[in-house]
Amino acid sequence: QRIFDPGKITIANRYFPQDQGKAKDFICWDPEGHGYVDFIHGIAYSCNVFFYKIGGGYPGEIDEGLGIEGVNVYAPSLGYGAPLGIDLPGEEDGLIPNPYWKRITLGENWSTGDTYNSVTGQGFVLATPLQVMTSIATLANGGKVMWPHLVQEVLDGEGNVVQQFEPCVLWDIADGVRTPLESIGSDCPTLPEEIREDIQISRQAIGSPDVNVEPWVIEQAQQGMRLVTTEGTAEGYANLETISSAGKTGTGEFCDEVAREKGLCKPGEWPT
Repeated sequence: QRIFDPGKITIANRYFPQDQGKAKDFICWDPEGHGYVDFIHGIAYSCNVFFYKIGGGYPGEIDEGLGIEGVNVYAPSLGYGAPLGIDLPGEEDGLIPNPYWKRITLGENWSTGDTYNSVTGQGFVLATPLQVMTSIATLANGGKVMWPHLVQEVLDGEGNVVQQFEPCVLWDIADGVRTPLESIGSDCPTLPEEIREDIQISRQAIGSPDVNVEPWVIEQAQQGMRLVTTEGTAEGYANLETISSAGKTGTGEFCDEVAREKGLCKPGEWPT
């Protein structure tokens, strides 16, 4: 489906729909808009309005969209919202917000604007760099969420291998089977049991992160991310002659003076 991006969209206040002063504008990073774009080019050009509309819906064009409920299903499946069990101390949960969280935390109702912000990874969303890298690696791996770890092997004083850590899959969103929470990481023989239990405990509130995603959906995302480097927002930065590259540009929502002086406040300055 092709979605029209005029550069910005306006959402009326539900209680004062005729009052333009209370309406809220949601803009694309390109004020001229991208015109009609499909999913692949929405990724390639990092089109905010495309994802606003398919994520939160838009009157007269998309009735509902994915919705924040859908975000809370698919974001955890890519590694967001809970620790991933890396062998380092201090790993944070991150946050994928929902209406209940906002009501309990802020005493406010959820709005369409909150959904728009969430589907673009902004607003109340919090993510660690590890979660961002894991989500991108999952798409590159065809749907396999790998256990992130730093140590490949442990040696004794004479250089002999005492313990070997092999790559292992925590869950696979494209294998057609939904792994129950208690089985997450069960096929990883080198995953320490205490880490596996921590991963399961940290995700009890959201249930099993595994979902069923058709492989063609992941392939479409891969195509879009490939176009990012060949003709999209990272063109000329990562399009290497001898290596096929793909990625996604990102923009920080808030920026202080230090980052601004370093040029880190421009759209797309936080790529993966």
